[in-house]
Amino acid sequence: MSDDRRVVPLDGCANFRDLGGYRTGDGRQLRWSRVYRSDGLHELSTADIRRLRQELGLRAIIDLRTPDEAGVEGPGSLADEPVRYHHVSLMNDARGTARRLPPGETFSMDRFYTAMLRDGMPQVRRVVELIAHAEGPAVFHCAAGKDRTGVIAAVVLSLVGVDETQIVADYALSQRAVEGIRARLLRSRGYERMWNELPPETLHAHPETMQRTLDGVRESWGSMQDYAVAAGIDADLTARLRDGLLEPV
Repeated sequence: MSDDRRVVPLDGCANFRDLGGYRTGDGRQLRWSRVYRSDGLHELSTADIRRLRQELGLRAIIDLRTPDEAGVEGPGSLADEPVRYHHVSLMNDARGTARRLPPGETFSMDRFYTAMLRDGMPQVRRVVELIAHAEGPAVFHCAAGKDRTGVIAAVVLSLVGVDETQIVADYALSQRAVEGIRARLLRSRGYERMWNELPPETLHAHPETMQRTLDGVRESWGSMQDYAVAAGIDADLTARLRDGLLEPV
C-alpha cells in the first residue's frame, strides 16, 4: 500500500489524508474513503470543494480548532455545502494545554499530547461518537492536521485495532507536509503570531513523538482502550466505530 494513495492533493490543504487501508490485529482493514484527517479547510478552492463533495462524497466535518481560531478563519466554504459541520474544540486555546503541564515538567510534544488527552476527555469522546455515527465519509481537522488531529487519529486507530507501528507511521506522514503547512499558516491572519510563539518542537512530526505519546498513555491509563473507558467511550460506541470503519469480515 503506497502512502501516496493516502494523500488527497488539494489547492487549499497541505495535509489531507485518507485513513483507509490500515490493517487491524484480527486481519481486517479500514475502509478507504470513509474517514479522513486534514489541516485547516478554510482555504479550499472551488475545485477542492467539488472534489471533496462529488468525488469523495464528504458528509461531515469535525473541526478541532479553538473558538478563536474558528472565529478568525471561519469554517471555510465547505461548511456552506450540504455537509454536517461540527465544532469540537480539543483545547480552549492553542497554547493553554502546554501551560497546564504538571509542575516541574518541561515542554515536549508527547507531554503536550498526553495533557491534551487528559484535559479533553469529553471532547475526544464526542469526536469518536461523531465519527462512529457519521452517515457517510467524514473528515476531522485542526489547523496543521498534525497535533490535535494526530491525537484523534491515534485514538481512533487504536480503538479499531490498528497496531502501534502503523499509528506511529501515520503520524509521521505529516512531516512531509510541514513546510506547506507552515507557509499556509503564516499567510493566515490568526496564526502568524501564534506560530512564532510556539516551541520549535511543534514544527516537526517525528515518529518518536507519537511513540512516546502511546507509551505515556500506557503509563497513565494502562492502554488506549483503558483511556477510552475513562473518557466515557463504552464498548457499544467502540463496536459501532469498528463496524463503521472496518471492512466486513
